[in-house]
Amino acid sequence: MQLHALYTNETLRERLVNTSLYLLLYLFGLNIILPFVSLEMLSYMPEANDESLAGLLHGINENTSSIHYVSILALGVSAYYSASIITAIIVPFLYRDKAGNEEAIRYLVKGLTFLFLISQASSYSQSLARWFFAPGAPSYAVYVTMIILVTGAFICMWIADQISAQGLMDGRICLLCIGFLRGFPSAFVTELSDKLIAGDLLQLGIELGIW
Repeated sequence: MQLHALYTNETLRERLVNTSLYLLLYLFGLNIILPFVSLEMLSYMPEANDESLAGLLHGINENTSSIHYVSILALGVSAYYSASIITAIIVPFLYRDKAGNEEAIRYLVKGLTFLFLISQASSYSQSLARWFFAPGAPSYAVYVTMIILVTGAFICMWIADQISAQGLMDGRICLLCIGFLRGFPSAFVTELSDKLIAGDLLQLGIELGIW
């Protein structure tokens, strides 16, 4: 019945197509590698026990999911989502009536997003330069990478807004879910194999039950 409604409802079908196309564009961007990043360096994960980028990527050698962390869209929509939440909290203190102030609220969200992105892009670029830049990369490579990361994040914002306006769901939540789900299969297989090898079937059963 629901499939029949999807087939016969032209508006719903169009929104589903739009959502799919924008998600494909997002997934395509996740596979475009940042300049100055060496794939050879990426395949060699140095030992890292901290929460640095190298620590995040350690242990997933030769796994295509690691490519997403050094793509032009690596920052995603996390800053945009955080800025939206903060704006929703402070708007009642700034404006008594939200109606009529939509434009100002949009500028506030984008301003906060830009500030968050500058901070994220700066630390992310420095981590990339330390661990994954090709030998001999120019001194300005960090600044170019920052600009590309911020631009990529604004592209993600645009995709999220288009999904919200023309698709089936909130674009920010949609892209955040895609970001989580893209690494879930490999993480699930790794966890499953580790627990089976260790013989920890009780904990495996608990985790499977929760999932």
